[in-house]
Amino acid sequence: MRWLTHPTRRSLLLAPLAALFATAAQGEPMPWPLSATQWQWMRQLQGIATRPGMTAPALYVFFDPDCPWCQALWNARLPDGRGFREVPAVWIPVAYLQPDSLGKAAALLRAGDVAALQRNFGPGYVAATRSGAIAPVSPSAAERKALGQSQGVWQNLGGATPMLVWRAKDGRVLRDLGMPKDLAELQRIAQSVAPSHLQVYRP
Repeated sequence: MRWLTHPTRRSLLLAPLAALFATAAQGEPMPWPLSATQWQWMRQLQGIATRPGMTAPALYVFFDPDCPWCQALWNARLPDGRGFREVPAVWIPVAYLQPDSLGKAAALLRAGDVAALQRNFGPGYVAATRSGAIAPVSPSAAERKALGQSQGVWQNLGGATPMLVWRAKDGRVLRDLGMPKDLAELQRIAQSVAPSHLQVYRP
């Protein structure tokens, strides 16, 4: 299986979905609008919230634990001084890049906290081999089910990592494939996200 990179959107995606991404390269608006039904799909997925108490997250980030551009996104510092990981969001693991990606995705779900994401994408991440730092685990049946559900939605929406899906302040639901071309664009995305309701997040 091949991994493809877009010339301006730094991302990884499954080869069978290359035609879809090629369409994006030829004129798909970035970001791409989604339907209300597709937004509801997000609410059914299990992920790791970057803030405690999120009943209505407005931003979801699909990532593979071994993906180098996901690691870059996690560590990106916005022009306003914030780290992107400080933006309220739910990070949803998928597994496709490496043989151990599934075990690492399960380990992140099992830990369920920002500290686990930081361990994975922090100094222990090995860029040369595209390897997240968290130790893989044997997924439970429940973890396999949750990851399979996330994988299905992710593939339906384009199958690239990272993938951002958010509700904008104007009410639109938007999807962006790949690492934005520069930090200014990433900040524009972060600033366009509607406020999240911060109470108790239950995936």
